[in-house]
Amino acid sequence: MKKYIFIFCSLLGFQALFPQTSNMFLIETEHGYTYVDRNFNPLMDRHFTKAGRFFDGLAVASENDYVGYINTRGRFVIKPEFEYALPFHHGVAKVWKDGKVYLINKRGRILFNHNYRFIRHGIKNSFEPIF
Repeated sequence: MKKYIFIFCSLLGFQALFPQTSNMFLIETEHGYTYVDRNFNPLMDRHFTKAGRFFDGLAVASENDYVGYINTRGRFVIKPEFEYALPFHHGVAKVWKDGKVYLINKRGRILFNHNYRFIRHGIKNSFEPIF
């Protein structure tokens, strides 16, 4: 089945297909990354230089060499101002800005200022990786 989907996507001009949920797929085209439904209908009118899967309702996406976070309609809800960003988990994401790592909330606000070289985050009594 995967072989047939790959052939079908190749015929449509998609360079790659990444399953997101049962109703949303991340695809790479010659114009960049975008999202489609299971019938390959576009879910948004824009393409991104890079894009990722949705976690906590937001996905990392890049524009003009910086990354931010988009909603399922393709709108930036956290503007692309970071050099690098990881997906949200329990409402917190790890981002890099001006060479320094920060934790932000879903509004894009830095949770606290610090002088640490790195930040690691974990959940007590859990083996679930966060960052």
